[in-house]
Amino acid sequence: MVNHPESLVETGWLADHLLDPGLRVVDARWRGDDSGYQLYQAGHIPGAIHLDWHLNLNHTLAGVRDLILPAERFAAVMSAAGIGDETQVVAYAETDYSGAARLWWALRYYGHDQVAVLNGGLTKWIAEGRELTRQIPEISPAHFTPQPRPALFATATEIQAILSDPATQASLVDSRPREQYVGSAVWTPHGSLYLPPEEEWVDAGGRRLRGGRIPGAVSLPSSENLDPQDWTFLSPDDLRARALANGVQPEHRVITYCGVGISASLGLFALHLAGYPDLALYDASWEEWGHDPDLPIESSTPVTRELDKLGIPYRVFRHPGEVRSLEQAARERDQRPEQVVRSIVFRLAQDEFVMVLIAGPAQVSWPALRAYLGQSRLTTATEPEVLAATGYNVGAVSPFGLPAPMRVLVDKSVLQEEIISIGSGERNITVILKTEDLLKVLQGAEAGEFGVKGG
Repeated sequence: MVNHPESLVETGWLADHLLDPGLRVVDARWRGDDSGYQLYQAGHIPGAIHLDWHLNLNHTLAGVRDLILPAERFAAVMSAAGIGDETQVVAYAETDYSGAARLWWALRYYGHDQVAVLNGGLTKWIAEGRELTRQIPEISPAHFTPQPRPALFATATEIQAILSDPATQASLVDSRPREQYVGSAVWTPHGSLYLPPEEEWVDAGGRRLRGGRIPGAVSLPSSENLDPQDWTFLSPDDLRARALANGVQPEHRVITYCGVGISASLGLFALHLAGYPDLALYDASWEEWGHDPDLPIESSTPVTRELDKLGIPYRVFRHPGEVRSLEQAARERDQRPEQVVRSIVFRLAQDEFVMVLIAGPAQVSWPALRAYLGQSRLTTATEPEVLAATGYNVGAVSPFGLPAPMRVLVDKSVLQEEIISIGSGERNITVILKTEDLLKVLQGAEAGEFGVKGG
């Protein structure tokens, strides 16, 4: 596999080349309230111009919003921005690279390969104490010749053909946050809009959308391609390992999508850095797919898939927003706090873990747990350990659908309730089921007194 370091430039390189005559630096910051240009005016990298993907580079067609401009209109915008056929473009943003990655994809789609993204973006540039300016540069128009590359552009028709032929060597990558992937929310310019409880559709700024994902798509949220310490991209090896771990093979044609083709551009860029050769963006993304009732969707979680396989009845409840307390969770689920079951993972030794199920405000009793397990040393598993051991993030842990068998202890507080709710494998989504069915699935679970009454 061939990596592409030429597509990613470092802040030091850019600082040394700011005065190069053939270079055009583009500030691609944007905001849901269209205030990206105001951010640019307040301070930007010297010589940079501003292009907002939402305001300058997109249009609406047949009700589908934020599609890339047709060739002639795109060429006119580039020419007016001083980007010609020989111009080297470097695009940057902040911690959200989506605007820069979108410009990178758009230029490459229209045949312009001399484009790179600034690693670490403006965030790293500022952290290094580099110069900012408020001066708006004068722009000399250039000539941009669009030469579309259809292979970089995916459509709903192509995806339907992939879904109808399981033998096709293709991967669908969902670049949205996981709450959108599992169907509890949809994209808006201001962030995730959660569906009302028990509803399948929601009005997203005048566009009626379903929650869910394209069948067979894997979840690779675009933000997870970055190191949150300095907002640089993960190494090509790490990006490749992340994709491979989710079944995205280098020999596949890989199609990324998101809400409107913006974070999918970042996901596609990361796969490009990882050396994946055959990449395409589904530009219309969920804006089209989620609106059309004739197109198939999935909205299951790892836990519901496990319960379905076992024939266990349950009900999924999607919270309308972030859950921040036990009381809020119970209230929105129309339950008492004692019906809300938490799954807590403890580390006994290296690579040896145990999960304790405990209900409501009850707290795990460390002395009781140590005595039962015969362990003098016992620690709560760290977030990375929880993810590695269960496949779930903290706040979404469930005893169902684990990648490997794990010892499960059920506190008596759980057994006192007829109906309980428990983690679904995804944050802000819960599974409601009978306690007796919980125990049917967890036949090897050990019941006992592992908790003390909480406040």
